[in-house]
Amino acid sequence: MDYDQIAIDRYHNALELISKNETIRSRIDPLLTRNKIVRVPFHPTVEYLGVLVDGGRHYFPMDWIKELIVYLHQLRYNMIHLRLTDDQAFNLQLVSHPELANPSATSIDPNNKTDRGKFYTADELRELVAFAKEHDIDIIPEINVPGHAGAWTGIPNMTVPCALFICNKGYGIPLNIHHPQIKKILKDILGEVIDIFDNPPFLHLGGDEVNMAKDCFAEAGMQPFEYGSFERMLQEILAELGFPEDRVVRWEETPQLSNDFDASRPRPSFRAGDMEHYWHDPPGIRTGLGGMVMDSISKPPSKPFFVSRKLYMDTNHDSGAIQVYNSTVDNLQLDKGPAYFPLGVIAGAFELDPNTWVHRNVAARLIAVAMGAAQLDLNSTMEVLAFYNHTCRETLELDPVLCDLQGYTAATLYDYRNTWQLGQNLCRSSMCERLTKQVQTPSMRPKGNRRDRALQEANDYLWKTMNKPLFNKTLLMKQESDVLSRRHGRVQTGVILDLVNGMQPVNQTKALLQNYLAPLGISLLQLRLLDNNAFALQLDIVKGVGHSILVNTTNALLKASELASLVQLSHQLGIQAFPEISVSTNAGGWASSGIVVKCPATYCDEESDVLGPIAVDVRRPDSLTILYAAIRELLFIFSSVNGTTAGNSTKNLLLHLGSDERQASDSCFQEEARSEGSSYSILADFEQELTRIMQEMVGFPVRNIVRWENAEKERYKDRTGDVTHYPSSYPFEPPRVRDNEPFFVTIDILAQSSIYEIYQNTLTLVKLEPLAVFLELRRLDRGTWRDYQMEMRLAAFLMATGSSIPEYEDESFVFLEQVSQTCQNLGYENCEVTRSWRLRQWFGQSESKPAYFIESKRVRDGICEELTDSRTLRKVRSEFLA
Repeated sequence: MDYDQIAIDRYHNALELISKNETIRSRIDPLLTRNKIVRVPFHPTVEYLGVLVDGGRHYFPMDWIKELIVYLHQLRYNMIHLRLTDDQAFNLQLVSHPELANPSATSIDPNNKTDRGKFYTADELRELVAFAKEHDIDIIPEINVPGHAGAWTGIPNMTVPCALFICNKGYGIPLNIHHPQIKKILKDILGEVIDIFDNPPFLHLGGDEVNMAKDCFAEAGMQPFEYGSFERMLQEILAELGFPEDRVVRWEETPQLSNDFDASRPRPSFRAGDMEHYWHDPPGIRTGLGGMVMDSISKPPSKPFFVSRKLYMDTNHDSGAIQVYNSTVDNLQLDKGPAYFPLGVIAGAFELDPNTWVHRNVAARLIAVAMGAAQLDLNSTMEVLAFYNHTCRETLELDPVLCDLQGYTAATLYDYRNTWQLGQNLCRSSMCERLTKQVQTPSMRPKGNRRDRALQEANDYLWKTMNKPLFNKTLLMKQESDVLSRRHGRVQTGVILDLVNGMQPVNQTKALLQNYLAPLGISLLQLRLLDNNAFALQLDIVKGVGHSILVNTTNALLKASELASLVQLSHQLGIQAFPEISVSTNAGGWASSGIVVKCPATYCDEESDVLGPIAVDVRRPDSLTILYAAIRELLFIFSSVNGTTAGNSTKNLLLHLGSDERQASDSCFQEEARSEGSSYSILADFEQELTRIMQEMVGFPVRNIVRWENAEKERYKDRTGDVTHYPSSYPFEPPRVRDNEPFFVTIDILAQSSIYEIYQNTLTLVKLEPLAVFLELRRLDRGTWRDYQMEMRLAAFLMATGSSIPEYEDESFVFLEQVSQTCQNLGYENCEVTRSWRLRQWFGQSESKPAYFIESKRVRDGICEELTDSRTLRKVRSEFLA
């Protein structure tokens, strides 16, 4: 039987013994079972022969590390690459920043809890460094920056806050390099580490895999940082510490600028650290998928380097002593000349703890690495195996079962992967619980079916009306608007009927118009159909967009035909009716259609009793299509009943497109965390497109379009609509109108504490010389009409806007008699001078905004329950963000 077969048989026998007997597994750890301390007779030909100990993920007891040092001394290793930080742990306690000590590393074997919760003190590490030097071994510390920094959270804001990334992946969390104290903190840390390790020959600063954190940056709403500025800062720190860059080691892909790994990519000159640590490819070779060599790079490295290619003991499961030996020899690249010969070879034991060092048979494999680094004169597999076995059995006198494994692992790949995965899950869940907390947050309920149906209807309408403007575009620049001019030298008057809040059967609205509003001599009627709370109309073309929480057995959405009949009655009464529909901001009425920005936390803020501002997602083409169809149908209804046929003049038409609140909408756009730009730029682009649609596709002039004055008191130059409509304020203050701008003003007659205040404040508005003064009616129910003595309020409004009644300076009996007489002249019934007009004062509401049912907490909660859902998310704990 040949030697190869003997080796194979020994391996299978040893593996079977280990799998059946746990006591045997404890015997195969050479750090615990050495019979004598003797050094191997061969020496490494590289200057440094080392092994990586992953103390950034696991705690290794000090006694264990000392046993490893003794064992490495036997094999003539002279370096330990000791990782101290990673996502899982910051495994040392510093004097400068003790708060960073983070013993979150967990054993890869979840059953081994002995050393959890521990970290290294400065004194322990100093003692370890001295012990290692006594055995001719240097300990090289690694502080990994700027990636793999999930354990740096002892200092608030030191890492990028990305709870979802932490809990789902938990790997590759980056430093927040924009922390205002980051340079000082890093200088403190590195200076103390250099001192603890007694000015080590090398300092490893990691630097790998930052590009893995792209999702983390996206979640946090941050741009991935550019390596250059961080590396220059590191260079400054190293210079200030007096630690030369030719002794600073970085992983080969530092900086990693893309997902496409390219080992031949030239390292930018501004990277901190002159020494390269190759783990993927040695210099001069670039491999592709599957490890196949793609090409060779002729330019040799100009500076010393370390190499660990194919010596990662956590991944090379199928590598026994032969494969490990060959990989070590390959890393020397003896066929390429001295320039390609590494300064050191470092065997990697990433992600392994003391238990899995045994499972992966790392200590025995290190024999094969030492053999390869010694350039032994071995010419065949048989000779390599024979030499390995002699060293293991005869020289080191290790346990025969261990030697019989032939450098292969002491556990099956299946068992190791299960153990590894359990450990990874435990690490991730531990990090998730420590750094984040569960919160209940609202989400918009999906409205895909409703939106799809509305979009299909709107698309059909778009194609039918394409290149067929509703009005004659040639008249856009020629005709002045009759409705935007003064009549007989006096200000026009109008009424805003809030059909969103004042939902009622159309016949009641008609009766109100005919019996109470028409006698006032008003010329304009603004019908509010859609605002931030609801869309109170059921259109014929886009049927699925109407929605209101107030719909019940008594109240229903206004039908398009009913709206047409109301507009027709207005026309017969000599009143110009026009619609109000919010198309961009404060437009929650579109929420049930699925075309709003997904900002449920803004819309349904738990700290507010009213709905927050929500915007139409004007970035979506389907939103514009649906808006076009709705606006065009409304204009068709209002133009047809007013005798303005398609293709003709728009001089008698107005259109109110709601608000243009760009600053107030910023929180809504930010909540959705999409990076197309600020709310201002998004809405500015929309307004320009809206102007084009109105002029070219509808044929409607922007001079006849009205928009509410916004909270920022600014008329944006790209706003669609020339007329500014100033809303009523609570408490009353006259608006500050801009010069040379057509405008309307408004008074909410329910919000005034007395009949005299209605008169006085309306008169103040008239003196501003607007195009029109509107009284706003938001509650139309009979109870409100009775309790607020609405007939007298309407009479006071008429007195203030009329030209034949003298001005009254105070709330005298004469004034009240005049209001009563005016009320009777209008044909109203309840015109007695009673004290009912002071009801609001008696209830202490004189300085507060009137209570409207659509804005009540009850309705707000109902809308939020219907349109939003609650889901459990995780957010970074506040103590890490302070």
